[in-house]
Amino acid sequence: MALYKNCWLMGCLLLTGGWSSIAISADNGTARKVTTQLLSEVVIYPRSTAPALALSLNESRISAEIGARVTAIPVRVGDRVKQGDPLVTLGCDELRLHQGQAAAALLGVEARQEFAAAQVQRSERLRSGDVLSEELMQQRRSDLKSAEAERAVAAANLRVAELNVARCTISAPFAGVVLARLVSEGEWVAPGTPVVALLDNQRLELSAQVGMDEAKGLRQAKQLIFVAQGESYPVTLRALPEKIDPTLRQREARLSFVDRTPLTGQVGRLEWQSGIAHLPADLPVQRAGRLGLFIVTQDKAVFVALPDAIEGRPAPLVALPEGSVVVIEGRQSLRDGDSVKVVR
Repeated sequence: MALYKNCWLMGCLLLTGGWSSIAISADNGTARKVTTQLLSEVVIYPRSTAPALALSLNESRISAEIGARVTAIPVRVGDRVKQGDPLVTLGCDELRLHQGQAAAALLGVEARQEFAAAQVQRSERLRSGDVLSEELMQQRRSDLKSAEAERAVAAANLRVAELNVARCTISAPFAGVVLARLVSEGEWVAPGTPVVALLDNQRLELSAQVGMDEAKGLRQAKQLIFVAQGESYPVTLRALPEKIDPTLRQREARLSFVDRTPLTGQVGRLEWQSGIAHLPADLPVQRAGRLGLFIVTQDKAVFVALPDAIEGRPAPLVALPEGSVVVIEGRQSLRDGDSVKVVR
């Protein structure tokens, strides 16, 4: 503690263990009576709240991919559907005919390919006996490659026809709830026409607007809870995007629900307990234009500045030695370096 004594005599600034002591005046030799408490007994972990909204990750207008007439809509507004369930059926007689034509064309090309392959094999046997010219041999090989290319094109055409037929049934891309039927039976729809509005009611996320000074504490927060309509839903912080609303001076926090979820669009409040130790709002005192607290070291009052403290609000603590003793009563008239006498 010789370092403390030297600082009180010289009026220096002492930095140690992550906290600062500001020497304001020398000890006048008169011990001031104060009451104290262990720092661990006075710290608090304040609770904070922020407006929040439950959002779905998917709220989609499912569209047709082909032009056709609507023949059936097996779902109604409010129905719950599973992924892959049919939402709308389109008339596909013409597309099925195209599929049959593509399949027949593929069979014809495969037959020509087989014939060309057989011709090449026969030509190679004749070529070994010098019966066939090199030019004719090259012609047979060229015919085979041409047939192979035609088969590839025919196979691709068949695949396209099969995909178009499959698109005659518009299925749910995810499990959810039908919000609206956007077409009626008998209507002609073009590619890209929305047919059903579908809401994903299983994969939800919470959006909360938090103040700039709360964002840091939110990362270290404990007991994150979304409260709405008298119900509580545990959540965890997923992301805190590096973007500030220039009007509200707030940041959006995105949180994931732990087990159960509220209704989509539910409005409520995000509540959390800070994971950072704070002093009660009425405990810090101001010295030399800075807020801080007094601790007792070897019967001396040492002022410790709290750089993040805001008057009238709980003050985040800096690092202090374990077992620090905080001055409670008598702190208002104390100066850094004063001799103190602890009374009960």
